[in-house]
Amino acid sequence: TLVYFVAGPRLLERLGACIERERQCVETLCTAAETVPDCVRDVVDKSKEALQREKRLQKEVVDLLADKLASMPGRVVAAPKRDSTRDMGEIGKILAGAFDQRRPDAVLVQTFGSKNDGAFLISSATPALVEAAKGSILSALEGRGGGKGGRAQGKCAAVNNVAAAVADAAKALEGLALGAGE
Repeated sequence: TLVYFVAGPRLLERLGACIERERQCVETLCTAAETVPDCVRDVVDKSKEALQREKRLQKEVVDLLADKLASMPGRVVAAPKRDSTRDMGEIGKILAGAFDQRRPDAVLVQTFGSKNDGAFLISSATPALVEAAKGSILSALEGRGGGKGGRAQGKCAAVNNVAAAVADAAKALEGLALGAGE
């Protein structure tokens, strides 16, 4: 008929593609077509469990690192450089919070990435410390950025110059006396 003549080949192509996708799912999941939805649900549930497990392990690692960093002397402490700038949004901010709880009297400096794609995160539970140290840290890291409330972040070119940044920030904090709650 005329309908088949106009839509038939496209309809057959579309149905064929649907059947092929179903065949691929069945083959991938090693199951019968009727149980594919159950298998997909199982895969999604296992994926959620794996993500939760990863977050718990990440928190455990961050807590261990925060304990180690908190035991270091000085008012300015540098965390080990992370190779990926994506870590700043995940691990960096979690580490900043954990460190700030343990050492409210200190500043934590974190660097991420490489010379072409570097980033920094400065944090303290005492915002006045970040304000006092930020200028010298930005200068040493060749950075630009900003922040408020005990945090500063941005891009930098000299991610490997963190030792000089810590030394300069420590000098900037010398003689700075803070009252409780500042």
